[in-house]
Amino acid sequence: MDEKPFLVVNMLDLSDIDIEQLKKFHKSYYNEQEILSTAQELQITIQVKDLLNRNFQNPGDEFVRYFVKYTGDGKSSAKQIEQYRPIVKKSIASVINDIIADRLNVAIKNENSTDKQPEDGNICKNDQTAHPDAEKLPDGVVFQDKEKGIITTQEEIDAYNIVRSILRQYVDVKRIQYNDYKSYFTVNLDGSTWWWICRLYLGKRKKQFCIPKDSYASNEWIDIESIDDLFMHVDKIKFALDVAIKASDN
Repeated sequence: MDEKPFLVVNMLDLSDIDIEQLKKFHKSYYNEQEILSTAQELQITIQVKDLLNRNFQNPGDEFVRYFVKYTGDGKSSAKQIEQYRPIVKKSIASVINDIIADRLNVAIKNENSTDKQPEDGNICKNDQTAHPDAEKLPDGVVFQDKEKGIITTQEEIDAYNIVRSILRQYVDVKRIQYNDYKSYFTVNLDGSTWWWICRLYLGKRKKQFCIPKDSYASNEWIDIESIDDLFMHVDKIKFALDVAIKASDN
């Protein structure tokens, strides 16, 4: 056994990343070689992150020496290291702030774009053949937009198909489409973000769907154990379709 753990989790505050790592130890997914590889990678990651955190907060001599040599004539002295230390620390803080600001600006632009142009929210089906160099998607994921933080899972697509199967007797099934967002997945009428039929939140620990009420003036969230429970709420989903059709016609 290793002296230092390669994975530390807080059972009272599990993140999605923690769950994905723990899943590898389930008997259904267990692969000794993969776990050994993951353990080695995580051990290195922990050490690198610890090294970066310590040097970001209080740059060490060797860390600062690298910048002194790189920006100077390749030489470094104790005096130069002390001169550079606060500059390096301030530069690191500035870079981190710039990264955060850029991501916030992108998020704001995407939000504004979605509000002004509903069609921008549409997510096309994932086409791996069109992008031979695309990264391999995680298990259970069929589409991923890292820039917007959107992840479309197979479970969401399965839920969408269940809703389509429920509604196909009431409307042309081609009109039932979907959009995916960072926080939830929505099934809509004619691809419109305005005339949505239901919104789905399918977390690992909580699953629920939402339907519009009072001509979209309000909505109702309904807890489910699994996506198969959608079949138990046919009346509510049909009601939501009627709301969408009425709003669209008006």
